Amino acid sequence: MIVSTSVAVAPELVLAGAARRLLWRKFEDGQVFFDQASGETQLMSWLAFFIWQQVSTGSACTVNELLRCVQAEEPEAAADQVFVEVSEAVDALLAAGLLVKASRAA
Repeated sequence: MIVSTSVAVAPELVLAGAARRLLWRKFEDGQVFFDQASGETQLMSWLAFFIWQQVSTGSACTVNELLRCVQAEEPEAAADQVFVEVSEAVDALLAAGLLVKASRAA
């Protein structure tokens, strides 16, 4: 499986503005969110929702911090599998416009 290098090197992630206007509903397979502005409804996996929650604490998270959080929740999981799954979830959150890469002010 190919892991996106853009996620692996993304320094920090923050909530996108769109993420603040969502309506949520929980299901067994994950969370469904409805974007009131675009009219889109999408399913978010439990892992993606967990990552989104970590970032939504108000501070930016690096991918390495997210990996540590997930590994702490699932200590039996193999580190390489956690990396792949977190990378895929972050890619999905970026593609959905729920997370953005933080711009660093010089």
